[in-house]
Amino acid sequence: MLHACAARRKGAPFRFSGNAGEIVCPAQGGPGPETCGGEKDMGEWKRLLCGLMAVALLACALPAAHAADGTVKIGNTVLAEGENSIGGGTATLNTAAGTLALKNVVVSSGLFIRWASAFTITASGMNSIAPAQGVNAIYADAPALAIRLQQDASLTLAAQSGANAVYCPSGSLTAAGPGSLNASSLEYPALQAQGDVVLEAGLKAGLGSDSQAICSLAGGVTVDSASLAAHSKDAAVYAGGASTGGIYPGTSVVLRGSTVTLDVTQGYDAVWAAQGGIVVEDSVVEIQGRKDANGGLALYSDGDIAIRGAGTQLTAASTYGISAVQNMTVEAGTLDVSAYDGDAFQAAAMQISGGQVQAYSATGRALCTTDGTLSITGAGTRVTAVSENAKRPTVYSYGTGGIFLDAGVSAENTAGGRPFEGVDKTEGVSDAITLGANCEAVGVKVHTVPEAPATTTPGVRSWFVPADGGQAPGKVTVCRHVWGAPVWAWAGDYSAAAATFACGNDAAHTRTVQATVTSETRGGSTVYTAVATFEGKAYTDVKTMAGQQGGGTAPAQKPNPKTGI
Repeated sequence: MLHACAARRKGAPFRFSGNAGEIVCPAQGGPGPETCGGEKDMGEWKRLLCGLMAVALLACALPAAHAADGTVKIGNTVLAEGENSIGGGTATLNTAAGTLALKNVVVSSGLFIRWASAFTITASGMNSIAPAQGVNAIYADAPALAIRLQQDASLTLAAQSGANAVYCPSGSLTAAGPGSLNASSLEYPALQAQGDVVLEAGLKAGLGSDSQAICSLAGGVTVDSASLAAHSKDAAVYAGGASTGGIYPGTSVVLRGSTVTLDVTQGYDAVWAAQGGIVVEDSVVEIQGRKDANGGLALYSDGDIAIRGAGTQLTAASTYGISAVQNMTVEAGTLDVSAYDGDAFQAAAMQISGGQVQAYSATGRALCTTDGTLSITGAGTRVTAVSENAKRPTVYSYGTGGIFLDAGVSAENTAGGRPFEGVDKTEGVSDAITLGANCEAVGVKVHTVPEAPATTTPGVRSWFVPADGGQAPGKVTVCRHVWGAPVWAWAGDYSAAAATFACGNDAAHTRTVQATVTSETRGGSTVYTAVATFEGKAYTDVKTMAGQQGGGTAPAQKPNPKTGI
């Protein structure tokens, strides 16, 4: 369309400069002073007409321009400022705030957002976005995208082949609120962002993908105070970098105060994290993986793995168990991990200082360190380790530091292999398995041999052998004794006494100490005092017999072989 001001100059309409409302006249042609229309001596009315047309053109352009920040559209429909009726509901755009409110919107086209600053989608009611093949359900080219669901609201995003349910190519993604987010995709991740991906604040998320359920290419993934159920044919949760903020900045994957169920029975790793590591804290985590050689790991980290919080319950069954390239710590919680073609727990170094841990491996080791100490400590710590490969010890450590046991530990190799074996490469070390002061390996002792000639490879190799020289044990129990109050037994004539201490962790473990007995007369009675010293502490028991008189040290009496006194 040729505008009035350019009617006498063919092919020279007004054009926008790119800034809202700014109009540029085309280049003038020919000699002499000419107006925009090319006619000489244009009157005031002509200039006034140009001004009016500019105002009219600006007014027409404003709804399509939205704001300097960017563009929002659903399918081919560019959303205008304010309320837009679409998909049987409303999509209300606030360009000043950078928000889009969806209410009961059901569309078969994608939501496209290109915004220069952070952008927020809020959802109320029931909403669904299910575009055609190759179209992302939500595409948000913005520094940060937040999806906030109100109470009882739902947002269902279904991507076909060649697309994501949510794709943030240049920023982070946060989904929060007490509503439900359901997202599915095929060969691309369901939720994918260049930066951090965060699920929080009571969100209930159900994700499924033939690729990854959650993918952060260069950031971290955090699930905090939320519920996540995901299934995938690749990693369910993938973090290629580390979080830039949040509760644990610098961490790759955080599962905190949440309920997480990951199904990778048709896939590989349940959680894959970069060097920022993994933190599981006060969360209920259930991982179902493959039980053959074709699956992956329950948790994998290029860095550390830390599991803590009394509320943590982690159950995992997968091909390769839990593995950290660097350090692994277990501070609290209940863990039950099974691996079917690898180690259940593996790390460069490992410290288990609390919690209840069950580890099982069908072909590998239940607990394994590859370059540092394997330490199990704590008065309330309980570890049960079982493996079924005679060629691989159930609990194994290689490197520096060996195995240190100062907790209740049971290890069994059902195929007849060694329950414990340590290799400590530290020069001059005497044993690669050591026990805490109050610990006892029941019925066995540590046997140590040189690992290799000290001139080439220093170090020693240790394992348990029967204390009486009998058959090598397939199961070894280590008890961290916690002795209770003594039970006293006296001879009939009070000439001798003994104190018996029972372990609070295993009542079958007892220690009996013969006491020193003295007597004295007090007002017509004889008072007998027995003192037994155990673990550096003196225990006393007193008996008073009325009508007896005596004093001094009680006469020696041969101990009864049954009572010990």
